[in-house]
Amino acid sequence: MVINGTEKIYRSLAGRSKKNKDDINSGGRALAAAIRPYPYKVAGEPLEYFFNVEKKEFYLKFKRNKSINAPTEIFLPSFHFGNGFQVYSTPGKLAFDKNQSLLLFYPDTEGDQQIVVKVKK
Repeated sequence: MVINGTEKIYRSLAGRSKKNKDDINSGGRALAAAIRPYPYKVAGEPLEYFFNVEKKEFYLKFKRNKSINAPTEIFLPSFHFGNGFQVYSTPGKLAFDKNQSLLLFYPDTEGDQQIVVKVKK
């Protein structure tokens, strides 16, 4: 009996926190800190990366390995970047896979590569 009563209370509280049933993030707490962009696959050796949650800026620096014939992939969650973003990078081709929320970077040059992603203001 107590378990059933506890389940009812939990379901009631969980339902109250969700403000928009169509938004997976609705009602979540501390999501800005928990949902972060990150380098998913790096075509080389990652040297440094960070995400400034207050400015919504992501930075990645890596040393390109020219034997890897694939792009660097960066996960950009729609929670932070859903309203658009700007990318600044060393020379190369950029593409965005909206279904997977992945920024794809194909560098044109050898050596260290840098990518900065800023939320569009």
